[in-house]
Amino acid sequence: MSGTIRTFSKKNREFVPERIKAIAEGIAQTFRAKANVNIMHGCPAVYSDGSVIESAREALVDSFGEEAVVNMANAFQGGKLMGSEDFSFVSDKVPSLMLVLVAGNSEEGYVYPMHHPKARFDEAVLFKGAAAYANIAMHWLNQNKK
Repeated sequence: MSGTIRTFSKKNREFVPERIKAIAEGIAQTFRAKANVNIMHGCPAVYSDGSVIESAREALVDSFGEEAVVNMANAFQGGKLMGSEDFSFVSDKVPSLMLVLVAGNSEEGYVYPMHHPKARFDEAVLFKGAAAYANIAMHWLNQNKK
């Protein structure tokens, strides 16, 4: 049997594998068998910091207008993202933010989700992604002058 374990907290990330091992060994013992539990730890959950979200949101609204910006805290359960994403190692150490750049929708013929082998993206939006990062950085620097 195999699967993935995804949690939002470090406490649960440590607890769940212990419980899986205990339950598997208990069930195996019930049937006079042995259980071998091998847990490989992958990426933690991505966490976007609230203050970074707000600062970035201000910069994005200034750059692209209110209608172009989705509230990231609402889009990802309080800023948390359950996907397996290596950016989580950064967000685990420093206040950060993960942005999502929409590059086409089903009404425009972009019907497959990212990571699907048939996914296509509208590359015309790439300049907006670069502008978003630059404007967020400039906004943050202006707010945090010393």
